Amino acid sequence: MQKILPVLFFTHARTRLACEALRRVVERLDTSPYEKHYVVCHDHSSADHVDALREVLKGQGRKSFLCPEGRGLGASMNRGISFAVDDLGCDVFFRMEDDWLLERHLPVGGWASLMLVDAIAAIRMGMMYRESSELVPYKSGLLRLKSRRDRTYNFNNQVAMVHRCAHDVAGMYDESLGAQDCERDFAARFNAATEKGVISPYVCWPEAWARNCQDSPALPFIHAGFSELGHSFRVPNRYRYLNDIPERKAKEFDPDE
Repeated sequence: MQKILPVLFFTHARTRLACEALRRVVERLDTSPYEKHYVVCHDHSSADHVDALREVLKGQGRKSFLCPEGRGLGASMNRGISFAVDDLGCDVFFRMEDDWLLERHLPVGGWASLMLVDAIAAIRMGMMYRESSELVPYKSGLLRLKSRRDRTYNFNNQVAMVHRCAHDVAGMYDESLGAQDCERDFAARFNAATEKGVISPYVCWPEAWARNCQDSPALPFIHAGFSELGHSFRVPNRYRYLNDIPERKAKEFDPDE
C-alpha cells in the first residue's frame, strides 16, 4: 500500500522563481493521509541553485535531490519518474516544473487514493489548451477527456497528479528532443495508445478547473515564468521579478505587452 506521495519538482537555473514555487508547495500542498517525499530533479544546475532549494526544504522530512547529468527536461522527468516508481515503490506521484505557483491550500490525497484504484492516468491542474477538448462527467467531481487523438496536450508544461500507468501504455519521454517537443511526443504516443482501448486510463480535470484560460481564478496554479518555447502564457506583473532573466528579454517573450 502506498504510504508516501512523491512530489517531483523539475528545475533548472531560475533560482528565485524555483524557490518561491517550492516554498508554496511546502506550505500549501496537502497530501494527507500520504507523507510528502520531495524529489528535486535539478538538471545539473549550479551549486548555489541547489543549495537555495535545500534551504527551502530544510526540516521538511523526506527529500531527495537528483541530477540527471544536464541532459534536459526529458531526462529530468524520466529520472524523477523512475525514482518515484522504482526506488520509492509508488504508483501515483505529483509532478510540476519550477515556474508554477500554487495560489491556495490544495488537498490532493483524496485524488491519489482514487487513482490507486481507478483507471486514471492523470489529473491535470492547469489549463486545457484547446477549445475542442471533449470532456464528459466521470466521478468524484472530475471530468474525463473523451476524444483523445489530436486533442489536448495531456501533460504539456503543466502540473498534474500522474499514475505510472500513463508510462506503462506510452513509455517514457524521448530524451533526444527539446523540452516542448518531448512532451508533445509523449502526448501523441499516449493519445494513440489509448484512443481505441476499451479499458484505458483517462486524463481528468476537476470540474471547477476545466478552463482554457490560464488567468482563470478557478485554477489553483498560475504560470509565472517566461518561456522561450513559444508558449503564450501571460506572466502577471507581480511575479515578473522572480524571473532570472533580463527585463528586456522578458518583454520579448510576453505577448500581452
